[in-house]
Amino acid sequence: MGSASDRKTEKHLYYLKNKTHILARNKNWYQHNKKWHKHLTQKWKLEHKDEFKEYHKQYYKENKKEIDQKHREYYAKNKDAFIKRSAKRLNNFGFNKLCENPFSCKIDWHHIDNENVVALPRDIHKHCLTGDSKKHREACLIWIYLLYFGIY
Repeated sequence: MGSASDRKTEKHLYYLKNKTHILARNKNWYQHNKKWHKHLTQKWKLEHKDEFKEYHKQYYKENKKEIDQKHREYYAKNKDAFIKRSAKRLNNFGFNKLCENPFSCKIDWHHIDNENVVALPRDIHKHCLTGDSKKHREACLIWIYLLYFGIY
């Protein structure tokens, strides 16, 4: 009888020889048993909940800097989507950009009504924060007229 490492090697060699057939068979099984696969996955997660949780805690501790960096990169790449989603969810606002960002500095997207937004330089937008959304919109409206139309 062969040792465990010999059997592992044999299985690995078999897999390498028949890789395309095995992958096709697995794909076919998955396509015909999606509900069963989902059930098995959920069952496994419930049975191994503590191990799963502990593994992810440990992984996060060991790779915290990399994970945080990936989150920052992802947020920077998809910033408009995050802003759009939070505007919709928190305030029930739309996010229709009336124009592209004409400024070279950091900007905030300001709602001029419940649907439409325009770019305002971040310093100006923060300067107009009053704690009352109606007064905030009125204060920003003056800056919008000045910056976009040159009138007030």
